[in-house]
Amino acid sequence: MRCVPVIGSESRFTCRLSSSYVRHAVRQFSRRWQSCHIPKSYPVLTVGGWRTDMIKWALRKAIDKFEREWNYDAGHMRDIIDASPRAAWLFSRVTALGRFRRDAPLEAWCAAGITAVRHEDCGPCTQLGITMAERAGVSPAVLRAVLADDPDAMPPDVALVWKFTRATLAHDAVADNYREEIVRRWGRRALVSLAFAISAGRVYPTVKYALGHGKACMRVVVGGTPVMFDHGQIAARPDVAVRTP
Repeated sequence: MRCVPVIGSESRFTCRLSSSYVRHAVRQFSRRWQSCHIPKSYPVLTVGGWRTDMIKWALRKAIDKFEREWNYDAGHMRDIIDASPRAAWLFSRVTALGRFRRDAPLEAWCAAGITAVRHEDCGPCTQLGITMAERAGVSPAVLRAVLADDPDAMPPDVALVWKFTRATLAHDAVADNYREEIVRRWGRRALVSLAFAISAGRVYPTVKYALGHGKACMRVVVGGTPVMFDHGQIAARPDVAVRTP
């Protein structure tokens, strides 16, 4: 199984079940299931039930690995898996939108996802997005500027996308100006990449809160240093000026 994290949003990842991993999972689960003192001619589980339990076991193993790697509580994913493995698979497919990045600069793309996730949640989800961005090579100084809502401290490309994201979340018509500039600089594929990053960034926090796993806090660590910041709800119209090279 290969879990692919997505930068700039709350614990978005896609688990791809390779055929070799599935065969290994089946062998492991079969040995555990058949180790009880029940004759094989009297199975406890139906074929469908056995298959469902095997899939749940494999998905939980993937979640365990993800939590260890990113120091993140994915209890909401376990709830989804317990309710329906198919629902968990479909959820991973939806959030895989956030993996798409074409032509958009990495730092700007990450800023879009982080700004979007802050709009929904300012706690563990934001921290995960920051950690993923750092591991991808985004400068801690840029991330601090994004969290501080300080466009003057951001590189021009990041500031443009930050303003576009905030205007989009606020349904502000000024987003049209930023959109035109984004297309002029990087093209339509970059715009689609940013749109997907913004949308995917909001999915996980929303599902977490709906399932009762929402948790807000005001402390996020960037580059080993705690950062205090306000919740990312959009209260004011962003600066309408668009800087061009």
